[in-house]
Amino acid sequence: MIFFCRESRADVFAFCSSCSLQSHGGYGKATDVGFLRVDVFGTRWNTPTLAVNEDTSNRLIGMPVGGGGTTLFGADVAFQFREGVFAWEMLKLSYATSGTGATSVGSANNQTYSVHRGPLNIVEIGVPFFFVPGIQFVSSSSAFKVATNVDWGFAHAFTGVTMTGSDGAATTGNASSWSGYVRLNFAACLNVASGGDGQRSWTCLTASPNIIGWSGGGHTFDGISFGLRGEL
Repeated sequence: MIFFCRESRADVFAFCSSCSLQSHGGYGKATDVGFLRVDVFGTRWNTPTLAVNEDTSNRLIGMPVGGGGTTLFGADVAFQFREGVFAWEMLKLSYATSGTGATSVGSANNQTYSVHRGPLNIVEIGVPFFFVPGIQFVSSSSAFKVATNVDWGFAHAFTGVTMTGSDGAATTGNASSWSGYVRLNFAACLNVASGGDGQRSWTCLTASPNIIGWSGGGHTFDGISFGLRGEL
């Protein structure tokens, strides 16, 4: 680290407040300033077992709707403040869908039902991790950076279901559930644009393993997301 100062020796003890700070071969200070990120991603995980909470007959409420391995594709947007090696995420909104459904077997009223759920949809609301920032390391040339942060918040899963009894009669309904999630995000980024005052734009590859995928219940360390990110 080399300091180039234009002031007197006394100013050194004032941390060179009137000096310019340059970094060579290391990580510089305030090399990245930004306020927004957008991700597109794919997730593979074991979905939660939901329960019917509304149906046309009002006789099948509470019937479990099976989960199983599911791939979802989605996008999210996050408002953040990036400064130097820190990144504070203020709010994240995410939506993902499986695009396809799945079929399981359930029972109610002493009758067996074939339960077909439609595409699984998940909306996530990410909230700050007690204002603990993520960490990012920017190369001395500001051409490349790596970053990590803990993402947590609340998730709402919902889908439509069709329940067909052994007598052939079909009943439609809905299944949904609220839960929490925690995951660890990793990103490797290339600088694609630079502006004044350290403002930079990045394109990134991301990997995000779930720590808690759906409030535990067999979903701890279950599933991982891979995606592309743009940061402004």
